[in-house]
Amino acid sequence: MEAITASNFRSSLASFLDKVTNDHEPVMVTRGDKQKAAVVISKEDYESLQETLYLFSSRANAVRLFSAFSQIDSKEAIERELIDENRKTDVDP
Repeated sequence: MEAITASNFRSSLASFLDKVTNDHEPVMVTRGDKQKAAVVISKEDYESLQETLYLFSSRANAVRLFSAFSQIDSKEAIERELIDENRKTDVDP
């Protein structure tokens, strides 16, 4: 992650925002003391982090997700085709 001063960030705001949104690269903005830094990320990356936190906020859900990851890694997962319930068919009900 790139670290820049608040002054440099302010003077090149548009280019840093382009980098953050287009390249999904966070930027750390410092104010003399790295302990008082802020991290700028894209809205898309922020929403993704929020979704991940939500999915792992329940212990039971986290266990299920890690189990699924393990099955995928060990090639035990079964690929299934999803059914689109909104798809129109030629058959009358």
